[in-house]
Amino acid sequence: FFGKAILCGKTLGFLAVEKEEEKKEEKAPKKEKAQPAPAKKEEKPAEKKEEKNPLDLLPPTDFNFFDFKTLFVNATDKNEACDFFFKNFDANGFSVWKIDYIKAEGEGKILFLTNNLMNGFMQRLEHFRKYAFGVHGVYGEEGNYDISGMWVWRGTTQPAEIKELDSYEFHKFAQMDVNKEEDRAMIRQYWTGLNEDESVVNGKVARTVKYFK
Repeated sequence: FFGKAILCGKTLGFLAVEKEEEKKEEKAPKKEKAQPAPAKKEEKPAEKKEEKNPLDLLPPTDFNFFDFKTLFVNATDKNEACDFFFKNFDANGFSVWKIDYIKAEGEGKILFLTNNLMNGFMQRLEHFRKYAFGVHGVYGEEGNYDISGMWVWRGTTQPAEIKELDSYEFHKFAQMDVNKEEDRAMIRQYWTGLNEDESVVNGKVARTVKYFK
């Protein structure tokens, strides 16, 4: 014989170490997965309050402007519509204005070009329709046309819608006094002289006439 055989001494040592490591692994707490940070709520921009038109802040009026415009446009007899206007007009809540375009040199010679000038003026007042009514037109003869109109609007002065026009300085504004007979007669001329190439308004033949309503 070769003496006593010592079997697996080292192997048992390895097993003991492996068991210790297994215990450590079992005892070691499992690392939790990091939770994603909560998404930040998007802050909504503060809603802008719509600014009211100063004309909407004027004291109440008994003159129903919308009804008047509807009545006037649909009336077969415009003189009757004018009578209604003079009877019900509220001088504290509205005002009447005659508007004349101040021609530059060379303007007012050709009708269609003069019509273009008039249309441009009215188109730039689209946002003013709620507060105004007018009859605006081209009057005169070939080579000497004028642009003018008779308007009524909310308030007793010229509002921002008028003053902010890029062509404001090229117009003349004359406020009418509804209590004066001569001013009433002028208003009536413009508001009843609607027949193109026939009606005479302020001494001139109406060539192109349009409502602003």
